[in-house]
Amino acid sequence: MLRLGLSFLIDQKNMCSILTTVHLPSHIDMSAFRQKLRAKSIIIYEGKGCFKNRVFQVGNIGELSLGDIQFFLKTLGSVLGDFKEALPPSVFAPRLDPILNRINVGVVTSADSA
Repeated sequence: MLRLGLSFLIDQKNMCSILTTVHLPSHIDMSAFRQKLRAKSIIIYEGKGCFKNRVFQVGNIGELSLGDIQFFLKTLGSVLGDFKEALPPSVFAPRLDPILNRINVGVVTSADSA
């Protein structure tokens, strides 16, 4: 998520393992962002109180496969890209494909071990 140009609300060393809180870039409308992700079967949670329209939360609950993580990151990158037309390219991180390729390195799936 950092490579997509996002930042976390809490320092990574202090994060819990089941919920990640991420700053929403100021040029993105929370409602539209949530709707676009929901249309791709991804549910995020909005910040409350002073964090409303400033952060979103991603639940990391249950068994997540490498495919689940790749789908989430690819979809998140795509949706973030939908909002970039009004901004200069320097605001956005490099494409997501190299990131997903790095995630795949050294991962053994059950199909590989069979």
